[in-house]
Amino acid sequence: MGSNGTFLDNEEAPTFAPSIPVPNVQELVRKDPLQVPQRYVREVEDRPKDTDTSYLSSVIPVIDLSLLLIGNNEELTKLDLACLEWGFFQVVNHGVAKQVSQKMKDAAAEFH
Repeated sequence: MGSNGTFLDNEEAPTFAPSIPVPNVQELVRKDPLQVPQRYVREVEDRPKDTDTSYLSSVIPVIDLSLLLIGNNEELTKLDLACLEWGFFQVVNHGVAKQVSQKMKDAAAEFH
């Protein structure tokens, strides 16, 4: 290889073995969102040992936007904790029509 990182006329570029074809994850989810392909499942003994998440709730926080809009302090506290501890949350009673939400999901799926 030349000093500027290019191949000289008498050198060949290295070739690499082709990668294993992998199905598109989004397509797998669309086909069967509850089925995890076996290739992604680790054996129990291969899984990380430090999995103590007992301090975390297994329920994604749900924030009621209609309560926030009327100044409900309890809901505001829930929102604060959801942001601090989870980084995301589900919003209910937001007033967005189901058809609009579905169009947004469809557009996102088409984009990706």
